[in-house]
Amino acid sequence: MMNSSDALQPDLNVTLTEHWFDTGWQDYNSSSTPPDYLSHNASAEYLPWKERVVKMWQVTCPILFILGNFDNVMVILIMRRMITNETGFPLLFMALAVTDLLFLYVVLLPHWVVAQFGYSIRDASEVTCKLQTYMVYSLVTLSGWLLAAMTAQRAIHIVWPFKMMARQPRRQALRTILILTSASFIFCSFALYGATTKDPAGDHCWWRTDLDPMVVRVYYCIATFLNTVLPFLVIIVCNCLMIRAVTMSASRQTDTHGGAVSRMTLTLIVVSFVFIVLTMPMYIMRSTTQRISEQDGSFFFWANFTDLMGVTNCAINFCLYAMTGSRFRKEVKRLFCKKVNKFQGSTRTTRNIDERGEHTRTADF
Repeated sequence: MMNSSDALQPDLNVTLTEHWFDTGWQDYNSSSTPPDYLSHNASAEYLPWKERVVKMWQVTCPILFILGNFDNVMVILIMRRMITNETGFPLLFMALAVTDLLFLYVVLLPHWVVAQFGYSIRDASEVTCKLQTYMVYSLVTLSGWLLAAMTAQRAIHIVWPFKMMARQPRRQALRTILILTSASFIFCSFALYGATTKDPAGDHCWWRTDLDPMVVRVYYCIATFLNTVLPFLVIIVCNCLMIRAVTMSASRQTDTHGGAVSRMTLTLIVVSFVFIVLTMPMYIMRSTTQRISEQDGSFFFWANFTDLMGVTNCAINFCLYAMTGSRFRKEVKRLFCKKVNKFQGSTRTTRNIDERGEHTRTADF
C-alpha cells in the first residue's frame, strides 16, 4: 500500500520516458519495440541510477531554466541595439538566442515536469508526441547550423575581406536565417509522421511499427551526417582558420578596427569551442545506445548527464559574450545605465515639482 510520502514522489518509470533524444532514429530496430528502460518492467538494479537521474534533473532544471531565460532574453535585447547596416552578425546571434530559448521550453521544461511530478508531456497525446519530437530535432539541427554559418562567414571575412565587404551583410544574414530555418524544419518533418503514442508501447511516444527499418536507417545516416557531422566539421575547420588568422595578426594589429575584429573572432571561437565540448559527448553517447546493454544503469546515468551538458549550452551564451566581447559589455552597461538614468531623472523631476509647489503628490518608485 502506498503511503502519503510515496505519493509525492515522481514515478521513476515515467521519468525514463522523457529523454528528449531517446525517441531517436538511432534506436529504431527491426523489432520496433522500445528499449527496456522505457518500460515499467525495468530491472531493479536500475533503481539507484533512476533516483540519481531524477534528482539531477530536479535540481538542475529550475536553475538552468531561469538562467537560460535571462541569458537569452538579454542577448536578444543587447544584439538588437547592435544591429547596423554594416554587419549582420547581431541578427545571427539573435536567431541563435531565440533557438536556445525555444529549446529550453521544448526540452528543459518538460524534463523538469516529468522529474518533479512524474507527468510526461510528450506521452500525453498523439499531438504532443509528434510536436515535441519534431521541435526537438528541428531546433537541434537549426542551432548547430546557425553557429556553423556564423563561423563560416567570419572565416570568409578573414580570408577574403574585400569579397565580404562588397556584400550586404544585414540582408545576407536575414537570408541565411530564413534558409537554415526552413531547411531544418522541412528536413525534420519526418518526425511528424513517424512519432506516435499508439504503438508499440501504448502509452509511450515511440516510432511507428509499420516503418521500413531500412528506410529509417538510411534516413538516420543521412540525418546524422547533415545534422551533426557536417556542421561540426564546418565549425572545427573554420575555427582552425580563425585561430590561425588571429595568431598571425596578433602582433601586427594595433589599430582599433583590428582589435575589434579580433574580439569578434575570439567570441566566435570561444562559443564554438564550448558548443562542441558540451554537445559532442551527447551525440557520441546516443550513438552507442544499441551497443551497450539497456540494463546498464551507469550508462543510463551518463547518457542523461551528457543530455544535461547539451541543454546547459543553451543557457550560458550571455556569459560567454560578456567575457569575450568588450562592445557587448559596453552595450550591457548602456542598457542598464539608461534604465537607471531614466529612474533618477524621473525622481529628480518629481522632487523639483514638489519643491515648487506645483505638484504635491509623491511618486512611488
